[in-house]
Amino acid sequence: MIRKCSFLFFVIIEILVSFLICGCSKKTPVQAVYNYSLSPTQNKLVFPVDDNTYSFHQALFLYTDEKENEYLIFQNGQSSEILFYDLCDKKLVKRIKFNREGDNGVGTFYGFYFKNKDEIYLPSNSEATIYQVNDQGKILREIEYGEYAYPLPVLTTFAFSLSYVPFFFIDGDLYITQRINPEYGDKILDRSPTTLVVDTLRHTVKSSSFTFPLIVSSKEFYSGGKTFEYDYSRIFDGKQITYSFVYDEYIYITSIQNNLIEKVPVKSRYINSIKPPVFKDETYISYGKKICETESYGNLIYDKYRDVYYRFAYPKTEMEELKDYFELFRFGRKCFSIIILDHDFNIIGETPVFQDYSYVSRMFFVAKDGLYICNNNPFHENYDENVLSFQQFELQKTR
Repeated sequence: MIRKCSFLFFVIIEILVSFLICGCSKKTPVQAVYNYSLSPTQNKLVFPVDDNTYSFHQALFLYTDEKENEYLIFQNGQSSEILFYDLCDKKLVKRIKFNREGDNGVGTFYGFYFKNKDEIYLPSNSEATIYQVNDQGKILREIEYGEYAYPLPVLTTFAFSLSYVPFFFIDGDLYITQRINPEYGDKILDRSPTTLVVDTLRHTVKSSSFTFPLIVSSKEFYSGGKTFEYDYSRIFDGKQITYSFVYDEYIYITSIQNNLIEKVPVKSRYINSIKPPVFKDETYISYGKKICETESYGNLIYDKYRDVYYRFAYPKTEMEELKDYFELFRFGRKCFSIIILDHDFNIIGETPVFQDYSYVSRMFFVAKDGLYICNNNPFHENYDENVLSFQQFELQKTR
């Protein structure tokens, strides 16, 4: 009964919001005011790691327990284990191993969502299934969202922080991501949903009405082949769902039913203009070099402790010769800045472009005392493979 009332409450609120803003609007740009900045402090978190622990993690999150203790938790590389490090003691306190085959076998999974010790969600990389497991590695249930959605075509999902797309629940509904679905043919962008809403109680699936924005047309994208990544970041701040796409200046604010509410320009002062790169007759090396040089935007994250948003931005960059540009791209490019937005998505600051190779911009987390960014980059001369290290940044008013 409580769940039904809660659901009805959200529906009513959505109708009112849609009425007030006419369903979908384009926000009038507000003059950016650069009154805030993210400043490095003297505080660093350095976690020693053994030879079996990777230095790069595609699924890394902060977990706060019922006693307000904070833990850095991550999938160990692409292995089938999740590690817990105490933020205070900087020590490994727990290691959860999952079977890939046999009893309680979960195969290979794409990231994870740790809700509590009895609700750990592992998205399969081979089928449209999410395993709910406990901290003993036991499968409690299988959420077969591909079967629930039939005949709606769906793809496998993932819960990464590399591209920041964590799972989240609203009541019994689990919100998971989708990529561009080739089954939609020449309507590939117009019809591919960005999100699936999985009702884990009734075993039903709804696709979001918000689809991929037309950075290029569906026809152009479909006929020309996949010429660039439609990668995106998606966050839920407790009120609304917001998307940030790599080659798009705008961010997209949607309701909890995934109806587009507002399109907001969030432009970096270090990027003049942005458009997807054109690839033609590229080699593996030239392709990687081009995506490391082209202007783009990165992850959008919400800082609930300070009620602000951070959007990573990558200015146009001239690259020197590297053996593997894709490896650099995975870590987050050569240099970047961070745009700071208030709770209404107005720009209130932007950090200067960070020094080359000084940080791993795609490994970060927000804690009670600030934003932490990995400062141990394999492309930097002082890289140390024996530690996982993060620099603390404080949000400060500059004027």
